[in-house]
Amino acid sequence: TVDLLVLNDYTYSHRLNVAILSVVMGAALKLDTRSLRELAIAALILDIGKVFINKTIVNKPQRLTVQEFQEMKMHSERGYQYLRRYNRLSTLIMRGVLEHHEKFNGDGYPNGLSGDNISIYSRIICVADVYDALTSDRPYRGALIPSEAFEYIMGGYNTQYDPDIGKVFIQKVAPYPVGTVVVLSNG
Repeated sequence: TVDLLVLNDYTYSHRLNVAILSVVMGAALKLDTRSLRELAIAALILDIGKVFINKTIVNKPQRLTVQEFQEMKMHSERGYQYLRRYNRLSTLIMRGVLEHHEKFNGDGYPNGLSGDNISIYSRIICVADVYDALTSDRPYRGALIPSEAFEYIMGGYNTQYDPDIGKVFIQKVAPYPVGTVVVLSNG
């Protein structure tokens, strides 16, 4: 049997964080309750296709080689194909899984979609996924502080990310949580 629920602790917490961030953005975008529920489901299962990727690649503690990265990029398509075959989820949920690595300018994968051709769930999940990945410790690099991750996302408006969703993200997710000590540039 394939363990579709948990690959490792990072994957579990990553999916949960992405779901929470996605729902926060979806609510700010005024998605209805049913859509928010579907968005959360899509975010929770976004990496389901990784169960079909060689575990030495998924759990590799260093950066992936070009060939390993090509294999890893197959997870969204494999997850989508699995869901299409064995589940009765909405098309938008399945597209959220398939398209969460598509980029607003068409440079993403697996299909090179751009702009509004990428589902709304996918455009939301993309921002949440990148933010959580950047602010998490990975075996091959340390976590960025939230403000650095915000700058990265802001730098990707109109290229990697839908600018409207990026703006909602910046408005709704605090780069400096309550209790954070901040030293301003003027001291």
